[in-house]
Amino acid sequence: MQGGIRVVGVPVDHEGLDVECLAQTLRNDPRIRAVYVMPHHQYPTTVTFGAGRRLKLLELARQHDLLIIEDDYDHDYRCDSAPVLPLAARAGADRRLIHIGSLSKLTIPALRLGYVIAQPDILKRMTELREAIDRQGDVPLEQAMALMNRNGVLGRHARKARRIYVERRDFLLRKVREKLGDAVTFSVPAGGLAVWIKIKACIDGDDWKISAKKNSLNIKNESSFCRVAK
Repeated sequence: MQGGIRVVGVPVDHEGLDVECLAQTLRNDPRIRAVYVMPHHQYPTTVTFGAGRRLKLLELARQHDLLIIEDDYDHDYRCDSAPVLPLAARAGADRRLIHIGSLSKLTIPALRLGYVIAQPDILKRMTELREAIDRQGDVPLEQAMALMNRNGVLGRHARKARRIYVERRDFLLRKVREKLGDAVTFSVPAGGLAVWIKIKACIDGDDWKISAKKNSLNIKNESSFCRVAK
């Protein structure tokens, strides 16, 4: 249990969330009420949810009356093509879906602002819960970001940030190839802020993590993303 919620894991492969496995999970456990997804660049694998699977997920949500929680935290960081339309663009106004985005990845980590798109009743409940945590917020900062969005400053910054992160991504992967050679494999991510690197089975990832920490480098291995309560 996490925060009073029972979390059930569903596998992710090269096309994103395994919707066939999700369908079987829903048949086995009809108590499941929501599904959380990162369709654009799933973290940490960086894969993008395929179009066919997106439609299947929307159909499963309709059949089982599921609430879809779509985390689109790095929508602006699509490097090799235009950003993929979110599930919210296909779902329709009557579909139970919460679309969540963030400005902290696009601007600076200390700027803790985000946005939500959802049905009015869901937004009302979320607002009430938010007010219980922070009644004041940061109105001047919110207004400043809204102005930057309206006058195009944020859009220009996003284009510049994409160019910079493509350069950083390519530099990192060149160094990985040079230094690690055939000890690792990876796919060049089409976007996002991460790289998913697979190491040979004979190599102990925990040893790499410990050695990296001794050199002031924090890396996460597979076990860091497998803490799921069933």
